Amino acid sequence: MRETGPLVDTITVRMYRKLLGDCFLITVTGRNAADQSPSKSHIMIDCGVLQGTPGGGELMRAVVRDVYEHTEGKPLDLIVVTHEHHDHISGFGLARDIFAAQPKAAERVWFAWTEDPADADAQEYQRVYGHALTALAALAEEAKVQTQAAADPAAESLLGLAGFSGPLALDGNRKPLRGSRKIYQDLRDWAGSGATQYLSPGQVLTTPGALGLTTYVLGPPRDKEQLTNSLGKAGDTYFATAKTSSAGVAARQDMPFSPRHAWRTAEQIRNPVPSASESAGDRQRSDWLHDRYFRPYARCTEDGDDPADHKSKDDNHKCAGDFSLHEPQAYRMLDKIERSQFSNLALRMDSNTNNTSLVLAFDLPDDAGTMLFAADAQVGNWESWFSVEFRSTPDAPALKLKTEELLARTRFYKVGHHGSHNATLTRGLEAMSDDLVAMIPTDAEFAKKQSSAWQMPNPRVDEALQRKTRHRVLRGDIPAAQTIAVVEAADPDLARAFEARIGDHDLWVEYCVYRREPGETA
Repeated sequence: MRETGPLVDTITVRMYRKLLGDCFLITVTGRNAADQSPSKSHIMIDCGVLQGTPGGGELMRAVVRDVYEHTEGKPLDLIVVTHEHHDHISGFGLARDIFAAQPKAAERVWFAWTEDPADADAQEYQRVYGHALTALAALAEEAKVQTQAAADPAAESLLGLAGFSGPLALDGNRKPLRGSRKIYQDLRDWAGSGATQYLSPGQVLTTPGALGLTTYVLGPPRDKEQLTNSLGKAGDTYFATAKTSSAGVAARQDMPFSPRHAWRTAEQIRNPVPSASESAGDRQRSDWLHDRYFRPYARCTEDGDDPADHKSKDDNHKCAGDFSLHEPQAYRMLDKIERSQFSNLALRMDSNTNNTSLVLAFDLPDDAGTMLFAADAQVGNWESWFSVEFRSTPDAPALKLKTEELLARTRFYKVGHHGSHNATLTRGLEAMSDDLVAMIPTDAEFAKKQSSAWQMPNPRVDEALQRKTRHRVLRGDIPAAQTIAVVEAADPDLARAFEARIGDHDLWVEYCVYRREPGETA
C-alpha cells in the first residue's frame, strides 16, 4: 500500500457486456499531490470475445471506441493481457485500426512471464505449446474438423474448445498460424520501446499513471505440475466430481464443454442411466451398445483360443463382455481416432493455457481492501498462490504479507473463466471478505448455443458466489436492475448502498469499488 502520494477518490471497474469474453476497464480518479489538480488513470484488462459470437467484430470495435472516449483520447496508462485465449485477446485484432489510430494506445503493457523472450522457462513453454498447437491443427485438418466460426453454432463447428483457442490452421511450412503472436507484437509496438513488462508470481509493483495502485502478482505458477493441474481433488472447487457426488451423471453434466469433450466415470460406463423417454426398442439398442462398447473385455477360455470355436457357438453363448475373442479392441471405437485425439489434446491445451493466466491483486487505498482479477486461472494456478513470497524488488527480503491476507481483504472479485466449474477455488472464495462484490463476464444463453452442457456460470459456483456476496454478483448478460432487485428482496439497506455504486449502460456495467468523500475514508 502507498503511504504517500496522490489522493485517490474513486476506483471504478467497468465490465463490457454482450460477450462471452473478458474486457475490463479500471478507472482511478483523484488529485495530484503537487497542485491538487484532478487526475485519472486507466487500466484495461484483456479485450476479447469468443470466436463465433454474432456481430463480435463490431461489438469489440464499439467497446474500444468507448474505452478511448472514456480516456478522452489519452493513452491507456496500462494494458494487461492475461493469456492468449481468443476470448481474452481477439478484440485487439478485431479493433486493430482503432488501437493503431491512437497517437499511443497505452503507456505500458503487462504480460505473464510465459511470454518473456529472455526467460528460459518461458521459451521452453512456448516451444512445447507450439508443438502441441501444430499437432492440434494437423489433427483438425486430418479429421476435417471445422475450427473457423460458423453462422450456426449448433453445428459444433468450433468443437467447443477451439472457440477459445481461435481458428486453427497451418501455413505452407506446416507451422501453426498463431494469431496471438501478431496481436502481442502489435501491443508492444503500440506502447513503444521499453514499455513492456513480463510479470512473475511474487512481484510487487505499482500501476503506471499519476494514480498508481500497488499490485501483487499471484500467477501464473512456474511449476509444471501446477500449470497442468486443472481439476484438483474433491473439495478443491464447487464442481461436483464423482468423488463428491454419488450420482456421477451430475458431474458429467456440470462439465462446461460439449459431450465430445466430457469425461465419463467408471460408474457411468458400468451403470448407464436410462432415459425416461426411452422406448423398449431404444433401451434394447442402448443395452447392446453398452455391452459391446463399454463392458470390460475379458478373455473367454471355454473352448480354447481358436476363433472358429466361438463362431460355431449358438446364440446363447456369449464371451465375457459380448466381444469376440480375437477382435481388436480398436473396433470398439465409436469415433474416428483423429477426432478423439483432437478432442483430448484440445481439452489439455485449453486447461493448460488457462493456468498460464496472469493473476493480479490490486490494493485499494486507506486499507480498504483488494481487487482480485483471476482471469481464467484453474486449480493449479490458484493453489500456487499460497506458496508465493512477495518482494518489492527481486533482491529484497520477502514481505510478511501472505496470500491468505490478500484474499481476506478481497472486496472485489473478477470471477474466473466466466464462472466455470474449476476456475474458482473453494478455499479461495471462502477466504474472501464478507463485503465481497463479484463480476462475471458471461453470456449464458450464447454459451448454451455452443453446447447445452456449457454452464457459464456453473450452478454450484453461482450458488457459492450468491451466498458469499449476499447476491451482489453483476453479470454481463443480466441487467443491473435485476441484480439490485434480488439484493433488495434480501436486504433493502444493502441494496440501496449497492445501487448507489453502480453505473449501467447497454454496452457496459460498472461498479465503484472504492469511494472517499472529502474528509472521509472509503
